[in-house]
Amino acid sequence: MTEVANINNTLNLELEEEKANIEYDVYGNRISSVSGVSPVELSIAQTVIPTPTVSYVSPTITKVKVQPSLDTKIICYDTETTGTDPWDYRLLVCSFWDLSKPISEIITFEGWDEEKLVNEIAAYLNEEKPDALVQYNNGFDERALLTRFMLYQVPVPGWNGIDQIDVMDILKKGTTKSIASSQGTGTEEQWLTYFFNEKKPFTIEECFKGIRNGDLTRLIIRNRTCVESEGSIYLLFRFVTDAEPLVGVETKPTAVHITREAEAGICLVKCPACNAINDVSCTSHNNTCWRCLGNLPDPTEANRVKEVLREVDYSQVGIKVAATKATTTKTT
Repeated sequence: MTEVANINNTLNLELEEEKANIEYDVYGNRISSVSGVSPVELSIAQTVIPTPTVSYVSPTITKVKVQPSLDTKIICYDTETTGTDPWDYRLLVCSFWDLSKPISEIITFEGWDEEKLVNEIAAYLNEEKPDALVQYNNGFDERALLTRFMLYQVPVPGWNGIDQIDVMDILKKGTTKSIASSQGTGTEEQWLTYFFNEKKPFTIEECFKGIRNGDLTRLIIRNRTCVESEGSIYLLFRFVTDAEPLVGVETKPTAVHITREAEAGICLVKCPACNAINDVSCTSHNNTCWRCLGNLPDPTEANRVKEVLREVDYSQVGIKVAATKATTTKTT
């Protein structure tokens, strides 16, 4: 090392590379001494990625099974408005699902008369008296209802005593409390696909096209799907975190379970209109879809939903799975 002075009264250092006498194996472990090898050369270690020995698939069907026994009255809900500014938008649709009841009993309030709609919603909440309300991004929906109650002076005496549970807060705990990450929480639809391999039947753009034509049908169907998604994710969270597992909750029925249901006379049929999966009696007729309220076809061997395999997309979390043969790469 040589010291070099300059006119700015600073000190510059010229460093000479020293030769290292260390040898590493392909995994970066030090094994012996050698001469004449530079640190740059020694900083490169070869890593072998072995061939996967497991199948990266998960058995699942396209709808969560929920028949929970909750110790409190928990209702999942979702609102649909014409915008995001509370002083400008109109409330058009709001659905509720009492999580102690079958998903087919989702209740939907809708209409163009906002004041009438708000009064119907308030009457429902005052009658049901829920202990907690579940939503995804709860702040938006809670504000949508509360500001309308205030605007039309509609009393909801128990509102402040209702716990507000935000599914989005539950799902972002890993990034905010466990690890530092630049990734966002994810959208509700992304989690719906991740957990249950489902997608919402209509886009927001398609729903607003219907609104402009005076038709709320698509918005209602999408809204009911949102409530199913949020409620199912919350039940899944409760199932894996409660000290006493919820009775009857099964999120990924196995082939054995599906066979057992078939033996009991229950089968799964897909709605031809909105693709929702429905539990129906294998011998019943005139069944109605829980999501779009359309008529379902009679269950047959051809249209019954059976178990499927869903590939896990590890690229969403930055994991790369090796190809069919071992691959050798170099990392610094």
